[in-house]
Amino acid sequence: MKASTRLQAIWPAHIPIDIAPITAGLDQVLQDAAARHPDKAAFLCQSRAMTFAQLDRKAGFIAGFLQQRGRIAQGDRVGLLLPDGPDFIAAFFGILRAGAIAVPFDPTAPATTIAERIEQTGLRVILAAAEQAADLLPLADDLRLDRVILAPRSGAPSQDARAPSAALTGWGEMLNAAIDPEPVETRPEDPCLLLYGPEQSGPAMACLHTHRSALHAAACLRHWLGAGDRDLCLSALPLSRPEGLLAGAILPVVAGATGLLKPKGNSKREGCKALDDVTILTGCAATNAALLDQTGDTGNLRRVWTFDGRAGLRSYGQAETMGLVAAELDDNPALAGAGIPCQNTQILIVDPQTRRRAAQGRAGEILIRGPQVMARYWNDPRANTLRFRQIGGLRYFRTGDLGLLAGDGRLHVTGRLEPRA
Repeated sequence: MKASTRLQAIWPAHIPIDIAPITAGLDQVLQDAAARHPDKAAFLCQSRAMTFAQLDRKAGFIAGFLQQRGRIAQGDRVGLLLPDGPDFIAAFFGILRAGAIAVPFDPTAPATTIAERIEQTGLRVILAAAEQAADLLPLADDLRLDRVILAPRSGAPSQDARAPSAALTGWGEMLNAAIDPEPVETRPEDPCLLLYGPEQSGPAMACLHTHRSALHAAACLRHWLGAGDRDLCLSALPLSRPEGLLAGAILPVVAGATGLLKPKGNSKREGCKALDDVTILTGCAATNAALLDQTGDTGNLRRVWTFDGRAGLRSYGQAETMGLVAAELDDNPALAGAGIPCQNTQILIVDPQTRRRAAQGRAGEILIRGPQVMARYWNDPRANTLRFRQIGGLRYFRTGDLGLLAGDGRLHVTGRLEPRA
């Protein structure tokens, strides 16, 4: 989809207006980055660096173990119940290298919620911190878990928490096995992620994303932020959240940058000296302000991605679109709530009653078509029928949000048609 002449008139001059089609998978992007920058720090955490070569190697060993010991095949789901940190990053890319689908869970969510989502997604293997695994192991038989891989430095679950049917594996045991993975051919249209959005009303639905949707969103974000291999990127959002995963795990690899992982509760004095060197920051305004208060020098910070209309790169999106549909820079002034549709993204405004395209400048439901839109909701035919609509032979996602397209092509979000699930 090429940008319209109307959008070309307002498009920021330094940002590409179109993005080439995605031709590889996320794991191939990591392997390419490791080949280009083997000794460069891919991620920093508490003053420790994990280079691109080390990340690539760990991802390979995790993939090999999942394939051989976990009996994971292409298209299987693998759970991620880990705190933000290097282990999460390595596990995420290891799952993808095995050809499987990563299912990140919020480690602060109640065990009952995690159990429900394990059942919903039908996963058999989960990589977890011992604190969360201790609550799940007694339910392993009911959840049909075959293997639980415990993250390091978390201790071991108590003996009475062990489940007889679920094989327990330590993190070191997995990596020390040094099993090289079997090659898996990954296409852009292959699924790679099951993401949950916020539960604002009713149960959250699992959004099935492909390598194409994740990488296109990352490419858009890279260009809007101007991210490159000299940047130090810090996301203040959890990696289990779509925007946090995009900015905190995928963007640094796509851009060849360095990601700064700041474990929850750690202050600058506890090992985050690199805060002074952050050039790109992602999060809500309050969280960003709290982080910036921890450093006395913000001279290196050149771009902030924020979600509440404050200064920085403002954006509009949802879990179904990897969090990125429209964006606006603070140096490209516009009315609050407005944004330019991202690269290769088409937005329609439809009258909720007539279901016909709304007149120019009139509010209606926001419909989206673009490479970053998910493939479908997982195992929910009714939701897929309700949320996707064919118009002119093209498939659009119904957001349930209300908005209008201004005369210059900017999107203005005005409200909500229905509660968000």
